[in-house]
This record gives sequence, C-alpha cells and structure tokens, in this order.
Amino acid sequence: MQTFFVPQPRKAVNSRQAAMLAAASAYLKSPRARDEGEQDGHVGSINSSWENQIMNRLASFAFAFGTLGCLFLISPAYAIGQDLPEAQRLERCENNRKALADYDRQLEAVDAKLRLTMTDEEYALAKAHFRFVNNIQDNGFNKSKNPAVREEQVAKLEELSILYEFDGREHCPNGFTDPSTTCLIWLAHSISERMETAGRSNAQKDELNKQRAQLQRQRAVHQSRLKELGCDSQKSGCQGFAGAWKTTFGTMTFERSGNQITSSYDFDGGNIRGTLSGSGRTLRGTYTETEAKGTFIFTLAADGKSFSGSWNRTSGTREPPNGEWSGACTSP
Repeated sequence: MQTFFVPQPRKAVNSRQAAMLAAASAYLKSPRARDEGEQDGHVGSINSSWENQIMNRLASFAFAFGTLGCLFLISPAYAIGQDLPEAQRLERCENNRKALADYDRQLEAVDAKLRLTMTDEEYALAKAHFRFVNNIQDNGFNKSKNPAVREEQVAKLEELSILYEFDGREHCPNGFTDPSTTCLIWLAHSISERMETAGRSNAQKDELNKQRAQLQRQRAVHQSRLKELGCDSQKSGCQGFAGAWKTTFGTMTFERSGNQITSSYDFDGGNIRGTLSGSGRTLRGTYTETEAKGTFIFTLAADGKSFSGSWNRTSGTREPPNGEWSGACTSP
C-alpha cells in the first residue's frame, strides 16, 4: 500500500494563500494536468491513479509552502524585525551595539597599522624631507639671513614635526625658530625611523586591507540591524563627529567632507583639521592658533554624545605643552 502525506488544514488562510491554492487546484483538475499525470505514470514501479497523482501534487505544494514559511521565520529580516516584545527588541539593540563596538576596536587596530604604511610617492617625499633637514643641519640655518627664507624654513620644519609626530619638547626647547643641531638630528632621525617602519608595514599592506574590508562589511550588517530595530531613533544630533560641540576650548562646529573634519574655535583664533579613522570613531589631526601649533586625537564615545582626547604642542612657548581636550554634543 502506498502512503501519502496529507497536510492538515490551517486554522486561517490569508487571501493570497487562498488564491494560490485555488489556482493549484484548478490546474490539477484540468485536462492538461491529467495528461501530464498519465505521461508521468510510467516512471517508477507503481502505476498511480489520477487521484493519487493529484494527492502527490497537493502534497508537493504543501511542502513548498511549509518550506517557504520556515525560511521566512528563520530569516534575518524576521529575526531583527521591529514586531518584537520591547524587552527583546532592547536586548537585541544592546547586543548589536556591543558587536559594533567590538568591530570598531578591531578597525582601529588595523587602521593604526595601515597608517604606518607608505605609497611609493610618500616614501620618495619622506626621503626629500630627510634631505631637507640634513641640508639645514650641514649648511647652517639660513646662512643668507634672508627673513623670508628663514620664515619659510621654520614653517617647513614645524610642518615636518607634525607630519612625522616628532615631539620636540626635549630636544627642541626653543621650537624651530632657532633650532639647535641636536634638534635637527632628532627630527631627521624621526623621519628615518618612520621610513624604516613603513618598509616593514608595507609587506603586510594587502592583508591589512583585506581585514579592513571584511571588518567594514561585518560592521555594516550590525549597523543595518540597529536601524531596522529602531535602536537609533533617539540618537544624538551629532552624526559621528559632525555637528556642534561644547569643548574644552570653546564651542566648535565640526564640518565633514569625506573623511576630513575641519572646525574653528574661539580660543586664540584656533582651528583644527583632522582625518577620521575607518570606523569613524577616532579623529586625528593638527591645530593652529595664533601663538601655538600642535597635534590632537579625539575618540568618540559609544553613544556618540561626547568625545575625549588630548592635544600636544609642537610649536610655540605657551604652557602647558599638552593636555586634555574633550567635548559634548550640543546639536538638537
């Protein structure tokens, strides 16, 4: 005796399902279905009757509907939909935020390694910078005493100290307006050391870029889930670093263009220019004031409503030479 699976009727069938079942039933009762059933009858060792053919096909339809239903229930769209009890929704929001923070930490580590790499053009430029500092060291600081040339050299040395993250407080107590031989030697050493580090880091560049791309894709998944869950409906008015902030040195409005951030502030006519990390949670750059220049680093808090950071003076004599720099979002 041949046994067939007969699906139990559902308690409720929506209009779409009813229409599909009606179409399937009409097809199975049609002459075409009967002809196809007779053509299929030679397959296998059992010659089923036309009624059994109908039952088999109905079972196939039922199995297909059941499979699609199961796939829907386990799909990410259903799993992270907003039709959830509030406690469960909030729990999933928190889990996704934790995953996002973890990917941000991993991206920061990869970005830190990538910042040590150099392109061929950057490496050639670093060699030119090294020769520039050595030339001043060997030939003296502006022998011509030309004020314009001297000013240009001072500006260039200050620029290089920021570019190569050279802390001149110990070796250049007078800054670069009157640099000692020791000051120039250590600046040249910083450039040389940076080039050696780049040579080692470049060997890992391809692998680091692959890791970065993979982490960004995984991060995007959790960012999308937060949006679908409605987790960010009450988020701060500051979008990343972009927006208005009340900071240690006064009110600042960060303007973003790509991965670049610029802003001005009231203290000593200051302004900043920085570059965002891959995760968008770290901002590094330089600040310029009337009587001082230097570098800074800001790190965005997990809720996006504040940042913490520090600054380090590389030019000028104002005290102290470094300190904290933090802020809180004031955008509506």
